[in-house]
Amino acid sequence: MSPRVGHLLAKSSLGAMHGHRFARLMAAAKTPVESQNKVLSAIMAANAGTTFGKRHAFRAIRRASDYRQAVPVHTYEDLRADIEAQESTGEARLTRERPVYYNRTSGTVASPKNIPVTGSGLKRIQGHQQLAAYSFSRWPGLFGGKMFAVTGAAVEGHMPGGSRYGSASGLLYQNQPKLLRARYVLPAELSSMEDYEERYLAMAVFALVQPRVTCAAMPNSSTLLRLLDIVNQRTDELLRFVADGRLPGGVPSAASAALKPQPRRASELGRILDAHGKLSYADIWPNLTGLVTWTGGSCGVAIRNLRP
Repeated sequence: MSPRVGHLLAKSSLGAMHGHRFARLMAAAKTPVESQNKVLSAIMAANAGTTFGKRHAFRAIRRASDYRQAVPVHTYEDLRADIEAQESTGEARLTRERPVYYNRTSGTVASPKNIPVTGSGLKRIQGHQQLAAYSFSRWPGLFGGKMFAVTGAAVEGHMPGGSRYGSASGLLYQNQPKLLRARYVLPAELSSMEDYEERYLAMAVFALVQPRVTCAAMPNSSTLLRLLDIVNQRTDELLRFVADGRLPGGVPSAASAALKPQPRRASELGRILDAHGKLSYADIWPNLTGLVTWTGGSCGVAIRNLRP
């Protein structure tokens, strides 16, 4: 299948599934204040009976200005006690609906941050992700080839009360439309590897093996900088892996099963290396059309360093 046909197929399929929802979103965006106040009112009404809702008089809040006046800015540490109490006891501290998942992020203190996600919230996040995929498909050629998507582990462990915690990016990765998941280059098993050096080596092998990548996606684009450093620091070793269809020893066997020996690809990359002295993403993925990633904060620095 040609890249053009592949992209048109992805775009039409995503449009059939999510085009109407996308149109409703665009219509709501024409009256942002009205639309946001409607959403805010629904959230306030649903959670007015919680400990946090009573503390800040949610029942009296109708618009954003009311919310700003009633609810001061909170840090995670301000909310930690309520989050942990709700997870362990089920008491409706922050949300009426009990969380079913916790998005774990590294904190600025010793303990990590566990961001609660309710069942209905998870469905909304998944819906937004699918709308984003449809929106991205409108960019010519983005989904014409393979996707190099890097995520964390969907489930890293369980909270004291039994709820799962892990990386939201990993959870969303699992719930992408089947049409897009079939285009993923990286096996899901890599996201659960604890040895980051081995994990990056394995990702580098898959990156080098597949020249038909048109879209790269990851939470932080600094991942691509680190990956390229490894490619150019350990090129000979990686090209042997590509030629032999092998991965480093610590990689799950299920991930290794996806590789086949590609001596021709290894030779092609070797010739480019001999000519240029190093490999770039333009050499590895000549048809790369777009990068889907965060651009704010420190992520913006990495973006600038990735530009030619």
